[in-house]
Amino acid sequence: MEEGNNINLSCGDLIALSKEWSDRDVKYARLEMRYGLLVEKLREQEEKLAASEAARNKAEEEVRQLKNINEQQQRDIDFLKTKIADMASSVESPNMDTLQQAIEFLLQKHLLISILQLQTFMQDKVSDVNTALALRALMLECIPEQLQAASLAIINKVMVLPDKPKSASATIDNRKINLYGDNSIYEENPKE
Repeated sequence: MEEGNNINLSCGDLIALSKEWSDRDVKYARLEMRYGLLVEKLREQEEKLAASEAARNKAEEEVRQLKNINEQQQRDIDFLKTKIADMASSVESPNMDTLQQAIEFLLQKHLLISILQLQTFMQDKVSDVNTALALRALMLECIPEQLQAASLAIINKVMVLPDKPKSASATIDNRKINLYGDNSIYEENPKE
């Protein structure tokens, strides 16, 4: 093969060398292709990592904001609890001026009538149905619309209609007056 400075190659050696170079070229091409795929994969993973990092930062910021909102709401709840406790203590020891103002307001808006006195009046003074119905209509007219449904049961209970009219005749100064339609009678009672 070697003689001095000259290299003698046989045809088989040349084919073997050319095949070896060809195999190396194929391997090199494969390595370059593999390198290209790995570079592309690396770039995709870096993009995914950047997106993941951005999402993590955004989530951390949202958590910080929610934590701040939660702390503010907790402070507001504590403030409202204190305010309600103060209001409850003020209700336990009412302010007489406030009560007086509330009563004056009610009296300006509504006439207050004693149920017991109204019941006694209806029993003692009202004897005919027409007068009783007129008084009941007056009471219903004076009650605000929002309270009429609740007040109707009370009015029916307190303002009972008379069972039967008392005698239609009345005695005034020893005179008897009978008030039945066309047959009205006027009589003077003898002194006893």
